[in-house]
Amino acid sequence: MLKSIFLSVALLQSLSGAAEPKRVELDIDFCQLPLPDTIKRANASFYVIATFQVSPDGKPTNIKVVERDVGNYVDAAAVIECIKAWSLVGLPPDTRAVATWRWNHGRGWEGLSVSGPSISYRVKASGNRCPYTNR
Repeated sequence: MLKSIFLSVALLQSLSGAAEPKRVELDIDFCQLPLPDTIKRANASFYVIATFQVSPDGKPTNIKVVERDVGNYVDAAAVIECIKAWSLVGLPPDTRAVATWRWNHGRGWEGLSVSGPSISYRVKASGNRCPYTNR
């Protein structure tokens, strides 16, 4: 079972008016947000969406879970704790970003995207993401 995907990516990004590209370093953990077994087995496909800002030191702040298609089955606190651990060094201070996890029935967590005016980042999960469907 895929427990987590740890990503550390260094990207070059040109900022408006900058003569030299600025280095952006992302350290994003693909958290396997916990779900109850009833939702895992249900015919449910949904997104979990959170917004946040990036502080001058690259840490996410003002994290808000804005969409949980399955009501209270995805714990907002788990989403917030996951995002708090990320690092997005090199993005302009106060950059607003959106994190979106995608759950697909029978497949499990399929991906995570992080996007905003200065970032566009996607991860697709692979491997045995949904082992309980084989029970």
